[in-house]
Amino acid sequence: MKKFIYFFIFFFVSIQYDVVAQKNDGTDYILNSQEFKTSFLEKSYYKDVKLPFNEIIIFDKRFDTSKLGYLKIPNIGKKAFGKIQLQRTWTAIINHYFRKNLNPSSTSKLIIYIRSFWMQEGALDEMTTKKVITKSILGKADAYGNSKADIDIYVQTDTTLQALFKIEDVFLNYYKFTANKMDEWFFLPFDSLARKMATTDVTLTLNKKRKLSFKEVNDFYSRRTNIPVLENTETQKGIYLTFEDFKNNKLWLTDFKFTNGKVTDELYLINNGKQTLFTDF
Repeated sequence: MKKFIYFFIFFFVSIQYDVVAQKNDGTDYILNSQEFKTSFLEKSYYKDVKLPFNEIIIFDKRFDTSKLGYLKIPNIGKKAFGKIQLQRTWTAIINHYFRKNLNPSSTSKLIIYIRSFWMQEGALDEMTTKKVITKSILGKADAYGNSKADIDIYVQTDTTLQALFKIEDVFLNYYKFTANKMDEWFFLPFDSLARKMATTDVTLTLNKKRKLSFKEVNDFYSRRTNIPVLENTETQKGIYLTFEDFKNNKLWLTDFKFTNGKVTDELYLINNGKQTLFTDF
């Protein structure tokens, strides 16, 4: 009997250490993610209103243009994730969506510059100031979704552009964040754009705005990526104390030690062999 107990204890401890050794930080879902492409061919704007433009042209100026987010791919498994990607261009999708609302006789075009656009599962953390939510306020798992968008809207007349307004917000929907419902989040920022357009006096607004060339506007958005940390391809070990330091690739300290604990993860600065806990994040 004692031998059996000793064997059980040894076996249980061995399993525990094996599980700890194989602890997964979740990054494998991203590294092994597949492609999930969508085109929204059957979708159109739900309101019968006219937009005073003959066409919508979109320029994608996001830092990461390879995906719109991640989602669980159906019929593959709970751990299978896919990068949400578009099968058609932004311009083709949005023109098709507003095909019943555009005015072919107009001489103006609506120009949209997308600064950021992201869709993801989870809506509750966007409804509360709490940093950690332990239980859904709706009594079930937070499988809803949200989309975050930052888009600038211009009007093109002849060869010049004028800034009209911007849309920057978090949009929530209470469908489950699933593959067959992606349109419920994708079009929310553009629905918001159309609603704001309905209450905007375009002519009066543009009368107060400076005329810009395409080169001026494109140069403005191109400067967003002209920062040292994006131009330097070599990764360096070190600590950035501020976001400005990070953008300028200015390391503050290079000698440190990082430890994973059961309750906290800790960063120690090393100076002349002495370790000091760093807390000023």
